[in-house]
Amino acid sequence: MQPPWAFEGGPLHTCGLVTATFICSAFGNALQPISVLAWLQPTVSILAFEALLASKPSWAKDRFTWPILSGTAFTFVLGIGQTFAFAGVFAYPVATFGSLFAAWGFSMALSILQVMLAYSGSHLALHRWPTAPLQSLVFPCLFTASASIISLALSTFTSPANAALDFEPLRQLCGIWGLAGSLFLMTAISTNLALHAASWFPALVNRPAAPGPASSSPLANRGWRAAASTQPSASGTKYQQVPVSSEPSLEQGQAAEDLPRSSWQAQALGQGVPGTQGPQGLIPQARGWDPADPYARAGLGRGTRGLVAVSALALLLGGLLANADMFYQRDIRELAVPKLQVSCLVEEDAARGSEAWSRLWARTKERLAAGDHLILWAEESVDVRSEEEEQMLIGEAAQLMGSAPPGSTPLLGLSYQKLVAEHGKFTNHFMLLDHKGQVAWNYVKAYPVPVVEGNIGAGPASLPLYDSPFGRLSGAICFDYDHPMFMLQAAWSQVDMMLQPSWTWGSIGPRHMAGNAIRAIEGGFTIIRCSSEGVSGVVSPRGKITTQTITTASDLAVFYVPREPRRVTLYSRGGFTLEWANVIVAAALWVVLLWVSDARLAAALQWARGVPGLRACVPSPRTDTSGLQMRSSGPDGVAVAEEALGAPGRPGASTVLRHRDARTDEYDEHVEEGLLARPKS
Repeated sequence: MQPPWAFEGGPLHTCGLVTATFICSAFGNALQPISVLAWLQPTVSILAFEALLASKPSWAKDRFTWPILSGTAFTFVLGIGQTFAFAGVFAYPVATFGSLFAAWGFSMALSILQVMLAYSGSHLALHRWPTAPLQSLVFPCLFTASASIISLALSTFTSPANAALDFEPLRQLCGIWGLAGSLFLMTAISTNLALHAASWFPALVNRPAAPGPASSSPLANRGWRAAASTQPSASGTKYQQVPVSSEPSLEQGQAAEDLPRSSWQAQALGQGVPGTQGPQGLIPQARGWDPADPYARAGLGRGTRGLVAVSALALLLGGLLANADMFYQRDIRELAVPKLQVSCLVEEDAARGSEAWSRLWARTKERLAAGDHLILWAEESVDVRSEEEEQMLIGEAAQLMGSAPPGSTPLLGLSYQKLVAEHGKFTNHFMLLDHKGQVAWNYVKAYPVPVVEGNIGAGPASLPLYDSPFGRLSGAICFDYDHPMFMLQAAWSQVDMMLQPSWTWGSIGPRHMAGNAIRAIEGGFTIIRCSSEGVSGVVSPRGKITTQTITTASDLAVFYVPREPRRVTLYSRGGFTLEWANVIVAAALWVVLLWVSDARLAAALQWARGVPGLRACVPSPRTDTSGLQMRSSGPDGVAVAEEALGAPGRPGASTVLRHRDARTDEYDEHVEEGLLARPKS
């Protein structure tokens, strides 16, 4: 009996899911963030991907044509959605054909990686182990691994988690497991919702709405697929029963010929098959995953209960971290800390002798006289064309620092780009001078923005350090903050304040500052940001933006920076390893999917369960044939199975159920004790 809400799937529903995937891709990202769409993106995209693959037309005869075509179409939809989001990144203020093509190529590269690594892997795992309780964690593992690879090679700015971090408890959890951990949590919740939606409404993924009538046979109720005759059924399917030893070996498991990696799945449990002899039988009609299968639902339910418990505890901890400093009605005076007076001066590529050059130096002198503790220039405020000009710039700054009020210890941060004639490129510098006019550091931008800063040479990936009267300082430039592994150097060096000259464009500025605030949570330090055509301000060690203001191409901003104590975070002490452990697990999962047979996998699980202390942590190697599993691995289940099938041999002997589909000449085989005979093809 179908549920009252059952409905028929088809092209209309598939097109709706594909359209929703495009919308979530276009607006569930760091640049155009609608947080609810970022949460829902995995839900609709997984459903759309499965629905497309299941919509195989009659003209696609072989098993490869339609998956390739539908996968390509899905990749194109994701790419177009991300192109819509990143269209303004590669050109400003007006997008050109070249910039749109660059955005499309960039977005397609991201989509190809996501589809090949995450969506395809999740699909293979879902159809190979449809009843596994941890099924809802496969896609989060693979998707987060792809995001980690992208962040290592490019930037965290592309992570969908940036769009969902307006939820404060989720932001605070970045101090434990980083941005990747928060992405994993939100993707796990969304994936679980997708699998439940498919279970409730199988027509969404073009699957039957409900299984057929259940058999009263104890064999069918235990999840066994049975056939009592080797006579072909009306559909041409033939079953035969094969007894094997009570301890099936890998060699026995690999004895069958031409067994496919994917199983076939029946649409009815224990439903009578015309033409067979015996109490019941099953026709293998659909391949792999059946969301309406009661055993798939049971496995999903077990995984959901664990995910709900972990998510609730994690978000509870995130809420605690967000407001712990205000618990127990603390006196507000206890939270008061000394403040630094900091100024941000903005010009863009000011050339020596220009009006912008004169204005920048006049403002610097004015702020020095005002008693600022720190004067910070925005990224590439001036343009330097030679070594001689660079030395002149340093000399002028040192001379100006000599005019500081007596007894003050100001710091001056100079930001400029320098032409390296022999290489035909520029280098992007951030130089800090102490109150005596001496150079504390001369840092060169380590991670220029790809494409946009193609003419900028990269400096060494090493953060500078300076012990000032205000605490230990360090600094990096703009896009450097999009690389969390690089920024961990600050936490490991016990930096109190990070200085950030920046230059953004369009609407990138506010989103870039919001994303960079995660580095403060991960590392436990204060960030002071001075940006051209963007947002300048201060981020506390808890990631709270205490001051922010829009600064244009020529501007001046003054703000007061609380000298909050540096925080020690779990992320900097080892939490970052969880991200790379997830990458290793994702790689191992792909190895299993591509090269490890179910027989070897089951044998490995049986061995692991025999290791002291691991039995409770390792799942039982239950069989999975045609989407169903034996629900009882105890003696009672074995006896019932043998009695129903009439298997010869002593009690406890294993039984193999093998069927052949005459239409495709494919085989599948079931071993009762947990080894599924499916050798490498």
